[in-house]
Order: sequence, then structure tokens, then C-alpha cells
Amino acid sequence: MASRSLLDEQSKLIDPISKRVWNAILEPLDGEARFGALEPGKFYAQNPEACDLFRMLVYLKHGVTFRSLILDIEKNHNGYPKLIAVHRDYDRLLTGKKPLGGLRLKFNYDHFSLMVQGLDFGLEN
Repeated sequence: MASRSLLDEQSKLIDPISKRVWNAILEPLDGEARFGALEPGKFYAQNPEACDLFRMLVYLKHGVTFRSLILDIEKNHNGYPKLIAVHRDYDRLLTGKKPLGGLRLKFNYDHFSLMVQGLDFGLEN
């Protein structure tokens, strides 16, 4: 019931901050596009780095967007171990070896989500 109430209130917002934050975290690279199957029941394999969960993990682990991390790696290969660390955590999460709360992340997902949602409702004040 509380989730439904929150969604109702969020739907009334004009240009919510949380939407802009999540869009920045999940932003595709230049030339990258999302596509879906044209036929019902058909799917396409997707690069793990292109999925929302992976990009969210990049932000929660390192405090930078996937886009920023890739641009950093292009300029300075010292950032590459950060990408590998996210791949390891992504694998641990998908294989059930660790839950999201069991990963060593810079930001806690639940706390981060609540804070971002709170910005839409005047938390900064």
C-alpha cells in the first residue's frame, strides 16, 4: 500500500530529480541502442555491460556512471580494474553467491534509492 501511494505521488511530479539521476546512471554509450524482439517470445542475447543492473552496480560500487568509467578507461587504462571488479560483483549477484547487500559497494542500494526519491519531496530542505 505504501509503495502504491509513493508511486501515485511520484506520478504527480513534473520533471522529478530521481528520474534524472537514474537516467544519468543508466545512460547508454554513444552509438549504443536498446532494442527488443520483434517476435513475441523471441529474445536477443545482451552484453552484460548494457543492462541496467550492471550500470547500477558501477555507480553503487565506484560512485561514477558507466559512461564516465568507460571514458576514463579510454583516457587512462588504470581505471580498467574498476570495470573488472564490477564484472565480478555482477557474476556473484547473478549466480546467487552474494546478495546485493552482501557486496562491497560504496553506496547501499536501499539507502541511495530512498535518498534520491527523497530529493523529489524536499529532502534537500
